[in-house]
Amino acid sequence: MARFRSTAEIRIPLSQRDIALSMSQPTAQPPLLTPTQCRKIWPGNKLTNNVWIGNNKVPGDDDPRDTVTVTVDDLVYYNVNYHIVGDVGTSNWTNSVLAGTEYTYTVPAPLPDSYIFDGWYEKESDIGNTDKKEPTTVTVNKKYEVYGKYVIDTESPPKAPDEDAVIDLLGRCVQLKCDQVTNHKCGFDLRQGSFIIGNCTADSNVWTVTVTVNADKYLEDYNTKGVGTHELAVGETGTRGIVLTWDATANNNQGAWVRPTGELLAIFDVTCKPDAPTTDDLNELFPNGVQVDCISQSGHPNKDFSPVEDDTYTTTVEQKDGKWTCKVIVTGETYVEKYEGAIGWPHTANDDTRSVTPGLGERQVGQAGQQQRHGGL
Repeated sequence: MARFRSTAEIRIPLSQRDIALSMSQPTAQPPLLTPTQCRKIWPGNKLTNNVWIGNNKVPGDDDPRDTVTVTVDDLVYYNVNYHIVGDVGTSNWTNSVLAGTEYTYTVPAPLPDSYIFDGWYEKESDIGNTDKKEPTTVTVNKKYEVYGKYVIDTESPPKAPDEDAVIDLLGRCVQLKCDQVTNHKCGFDLRQGSFIIGNCTADSNVWTVTVTVNADKYLEDYNTKGVGTHELAVGETGTRGIVLTWDATANNNQGAWVRPTGELLAIFDVTCKPDAPTTDDLNELFPNGVQVDCISQSGHPNKDFSPVEDDTYTTTVEQKDGKWTCKVIVTGETYVEKYEGAIGWPHTANDDTRSVTPGLGERQVGQAGQQQRHGGL
């Protein structure tokens, strides 16, 4: 509560005065008004009995009204203290209101983009409880503390950023790092066609958009950096979600999308892919080479052909159950021809290929494993 002495100059039409004036004597000074007369002439002024009247008509003024200076003691004002809860909008401010005034609560403007104002409450804990919302207008007779909050306008979400805006906002945010060689890591700027922009969603009174980044384009580039061939590590999903949040107060309450803190926001684990075994590796793994069996003539013996020859097989290196394997597929035509020459009788392969899948043991990056297997392919 505050008390003030205030001075106000008012114009009072002569027709409203309760004092008889002689218009035939324009130079005569009319008597001073009493407090009662002031209250009658100036309705709604809330004057108390502590009123003093100063000089009246201004000399030389042609306005047919008196100028009266009224000084009022003990006018009472109360503060209305506003508090905005949450991270959106102005935090707080105060209005000073004359006691007894019919006062309408103000709504802060402009409203942040994609938000609405939920109204005022006497307690912060009451926010959201419509039964305890303050009325729009009150008669001020005390100090007021009111609390309010901007809430998401679910009917009017902000516009999701386009691809160019996301690239500008996130910049260099992707990294690939090898899970076997600590210095094999590389950062990348976000690239077109490597991510998907989701829809705007409301999360804890904040608008968000998730940008889902895919590792494929970056893995292709990573394998050209001279660090050997890599694939996604075991358990690596190959996607990362980056959540952008809507700052409704940015750009003078026009709003803007904001990235998370930190530079690298999409980090993918990759692993070194071993080279496929060479022909020499296969002959070391399978010293007995390739065996040809005749299944139609019991008198035709089995024959082993070693070493395994180039261009008679294909290899595929892949991960299975968390381990690197190499599938070797051998084409039988060359070895069947050799079998015919060895026994002097024509034969035809009943199946064109045979395959075997040896595991790849411990090795240095770029070298095939040395796990031994005895027997034929």
